[in-house]
Amino acid sequence: MQLLDRLTAVVMAALDRLMNRLGDILDPVIRWCGPLMVALAAALIVTIPSGYTWVIAPNTVLKFSQTTHDNDDFFWSAWLGWLAHWLLLLWAMPNLVFNFAMSVGVSPGRVSAVAMSSSASSASSYIAQTDLNSSATAAELYPPRSCQPCIVSKPPRAFHCTICRSCILKMDHHCPWINQCVGHHNHVYFVLFLAYVTIACSYICAASSGPFMVCFDSPNPPEYPDNARGIVLYTFSASFAVAVAVGALFVWQLYLVSTAQTTIEYHRNNDLRAELKRMGKVKRYHPTQ
Repeated sequence: MQLLDRLTAVVMAALDRLMNRLGDILDPVIRWCGPLMVALAAALIVTIPSGYTWVIAPNTVLKFSQTTHDNDDFFWSAWLGWLAHWLLLLWAMPNLVFNFAMSVGVSPGRVSAVAMSSSASSASSYIAQTDLNSSATAAELYPPRSCQPCIVSKPPRAFHCTICRSCILKMDHHCPWINQCVGHHNHVYFVLFLAYVTIACSYICAASSGPFMVCFDSPNPPEYPDNARGIVLYTFSASFAVAVAVGALFVWQLYLVSTAQTTIEYHRNNDLRAELKRMGKVKRYHPTQ
């Protein structure tokens, strides 16, 4: 058992060194590509709804007008449904753009030497007001920490980002799509941005699925010219990929918010839980009969 523990420690140390080396190589690349990633995200935000609005939607309206010309009941129900779809887009897209701009423009909360004393005093006052039980002390909950690269004292839940080269308050992760970290001040905008992207792209994907199948099965569909066919294929494919990827990240962020954790804290809590379980301090719950 001791041999296995030593072997595990050696392997983990080697992996840690490898990840540090990879971080030293990738961090400058991610930092340099940040503005390009923001531009790419903005391009997707513009092109996906535009492809639906200017190519797919007019063709759908034309089909509605042709199929409902002699049926008044179906005509009104179809147009009311179409109006509801437009209201959904008009609600989702401005909120999407606003929260994306705020995620990019609002600082996540950087710890500076100037704010060090105020942050430390705020944490100390919070600890003094907290009702601590006998199994925990202030030192255990909020041990003093310092950041050597930044030369500052880190407040509780702050972590150093090697890409941003600064300590971030309540850091969740560094997102290259907004070219900065997700932290205390912009986390809410980031989660709302994910929500509206998921809603908008899911709707566009569903609404463009029919035209996509028409264009996919026929190289020259009569409903869409050559240039429009490529736009339809792109709109569906891009909206589907974004809806799946961003939707998964949105669900993950909802879980973290509901459990009052950040991504970093989740992994640290898992490591701590595994270590305590290995030491025999975490046991299964057995209710009394």
